[in-house]
Amino acid sequence: DDGSKDSSGAICDEYAEKDTRVRVFHKENGGVSSARNVGLDNAQGEWVAFVDSDDYIEENYLKSFDGNLDADLVVGNMVICEDGKLPQNIKVGVMPGIYSHIQSALKGNLTNHAFCAPWGKLFYKDCIGDLYFDVRMTICEDTKFVYNYIAKAKDMRILSSIDKATHYVYMYPPIPSKEKYQMSVEASVYCLLSMEKAYQEVGVFDRRFELIYVQECYERCAKDMANNYRLWYGNKEVKVLSYRRSSHIGWLSSIRTWFRFVIFYRMRLIRRRLFML
Repeated sequence: DDGSKDSSGAICDEYAEKDTRVRVFHKENGGVSSARNVGLDNAQGEWVAFVDSDDYIEENYLKSFDGNLDADLVVGNMVICEDGKLPQNIKVGVMPGIYSHIQSALKGNLTNHAFCAPWGKLFYKDCIGDLYFDVRMTICEDTKFVYNYIAKAKDMRILSSIDKATHYVYMYPPIPSKEKYQMSVEASVYCLLSMEKAYQEVGVFDRRFELIYVQECYERCAKDMANNYRLWYGNKEVKVLSYRRSSHIGWLSSIRTWFRFVIFYRMRLIRRRLFML
């Protein structure tokens, strides 16, 4: 209970009174990462499962994993429910079975919902070890955790479709990136570089990852860019990642990126110096 202001905490306490398997932890509001970390600190079982606040699971969801707990990461069946559309199974992109070399199964699938979010799967507690969610990140913290875990895991099992034992993920109408989770340039750069480090640790090339994360982080801090553009355009690592992204799109994008980081950045610096004089 991450500092809820409604009756949800009391409802949880009622369940704990009825069933000794249920334990409730109340804390001051600190965000999803700190709440999940409290869960990890208090987890006593052999396996850990995450369920987001707007998700739904069938009553036999956890039991459906029985007989398949022979890998560090067990990926179950997930269903996406979008407004106005029929529920659809998330296509994992990997054949059911066990993979002793996770990286070979993740090529081209690293940004798939099945592998960039913690829900819909089981994590082996001993393998998690001292791994936690990054409380400094306001976006992508869940993806970073999964990538960090994949880098540690020895093997992975993909389950086939599970009848009446699914994890339902509710996708509401998307809010434009420029309006949702706005961040400072400093926070956005931290997020981008943290994700890049986790991506490199996984050791799997994924073109889509390299295409989306630079743009995602750029859009999140667009409103703060005018005041702190030096933190973005003056960062050598961000520059390298931006050029890498533009190379996937084409030469026009490369020219545009060069213009932003060289001409635009220098003009802004000169203007700032003149203004200060």
